[in-house]
Amino acid sequence: MDKEQTERDTINLVRATIKVSSALNNLKELVFFKKYIRFGLKKETDAWKLMVSTHMQPLMDGIIDQEDKLIASIYSSFDSVDESILTDEENLDKRQIILFYAKLKSAINDLSYMSSSDLNIYPIIINNFTDKVIKQIDKQYPFVKNIKDEEGSTIEDLIAYIDKCGFNILKYELPVKENSVD
Repeated sequence: MDKEQTERDTINLVRATIKVSSALNNLKELVFFKKYIRFGLKKETDAWKLMVSTHMQPLMDGIIDQEDKLIASIYSSFDSVDESILTDEENLDKRQIILFYAKLKSAINDLSYMSSSDLNIYPIIINNFTDKVIKQIDKQYPFVKNIKDEEGSTIEDLIAYIDKCGFNILKYELPVKENSVD
């Protein structure tokens, strides 16, 4: 794999990691609304949280150690996306499960942009555990997948919006090659 592809993959992995970390905040809020984190979803989110703390926290710590202020700014920018989405206070519980679901789907999208490499285990682990949570939400709470707001926007529109925010906040740009004049 060439250096440029490695850098692209790293950006996609960091973007997915930040989305998963942000989704974890939504899950923490969701736990207060006991009606959602039950049965199969409780089992899958418990396994997912363990994966995040075991595998992703060391990855995030390593990233934060490298660029502490930059990553904090990126994380804060991404987390502020929540305020621009579904501001209906009456349905705060639905808002959290919808945001949790959309961020997980968006993180999976970021991982799908990575080149296939058996050398990097993080995308495989994130994908496997996250996919189980997504499938359980689809099964247990189908309204999330079928939701539509007053303007006709669907969950797929929200996922696309989160994807776009992720690309705008953290993107890979080719380095500018300097022309040497001799």
